[in-house]
Amino acid sequence: MKTKRYWINTVRKIRIENETKDVPILAGSDISKSDAENVANDIAAIIQSRIDKNERKSDYESIIKERVSEKIDEDNVVTINRYGAKVLNSTQYSILDLDDYPFELWDIFGATKGTDKKSLILQRFKKKLAKNNSLGDDMRIYETAKGLRVICKKYISPQIPAFRSLMSKFRVDKVYTYLCVKQDCYRARLTPKPHRIKQVPIRIKSPLDCETEVYEQWESEYARKSSSYSVAKLIETIGSDFSSDKVIAYHDRICSCNYSNPLA
Repeated sequence: MKTKRYWINTVRKIRIENETKDVPILAGSDISKSDAENVANDIAAIIQSRIDKNERKSDYESIIKERVSEKIDEDNVVTINRYGAKVLNSTQYSILDLDDYPFELWDIFGATKGTDKKSLILQRFKKKLAKNNSLGDDMRIYETAKGLRVICKKYISPQIPAFRSLMSKFRVDKVYTYLCVKQDCYRARLTPKPHRIKQVPIRIKSPLDCETEVYEQWESEYARKSSSYSVAKLIETIGSDFSSDKVIAYHDRICSCNYSNPLA
C-alpha cells in the first residue's frame, strides 16, 4: 500500500520526438511539498526514459492518489475518495464486500423465493466458508446498505497467485478485487455515500482538491448529515472477538455500527 501525505500539481518538460512539451504531473511525498518537487523530477525522468526506449507503462503497484485524512498506523490509513467519503485502507485485515451471492442450480426452481437478498448472501457465504476456510477462523460480518462486509483477522496478501480465484469463490466484486491487487491493500468505506444522504455531490479529481475552501464547506455539511446514518452494522462474529483491536474499534466508531441509524 502506497499513500502520500503531501501533494503538488506541477509541470515538467518532456521530449517527445523532436518537440519539448510541458507535461502535467501529480506528485506526492510523505515528507513535505518541497520533497514532492523532487518526486516530480523522478517521475519526469521515468516518463522520459519510457518514451526514449519506447516502453509501455509497467504494471507496478499503484499509489493511492487520495488525501490522507488519518494515519492510524503503518498498516491502516484513512483517505478521502473521489466522491468525498472516508475510506480505510488496510494491510492488516482482509476485507470483503459482498453485494451478491453465488448462483446455485436450485435458484432456477425458485427454492430461494421469499428469502431476502442479504440473508441469501450470508447463507451462501457461510456455505462456501464451510468448504474453504482459507479466510481464517476469526471474522466479523456486518450489514451494509447493499449487502455484507466481512472483516477477517487473517491477512491474505492480494499478491498471492490464488487471490483472484479466492475472491471469486466468495463472489467479491471483480473491480474491487482488481483494486486490491493494484493497490496491495483492502478498502472499506467508513462514511456514507453522499447521494444516499441527499448531500450535494462533489468530484475530487486530486488530493489537492481537499485543500480548497469549496471542499471544506462541502465536508462540513457532509459531516453534519452523515451523523444521522450508519455505514455498517455488526450482525455476527465468527471465532474470537477482536472488536477491541484499535483499528476495528475505529472502524466501528466511524461507521456508527452501534446506532440504530439507517444504512447509507
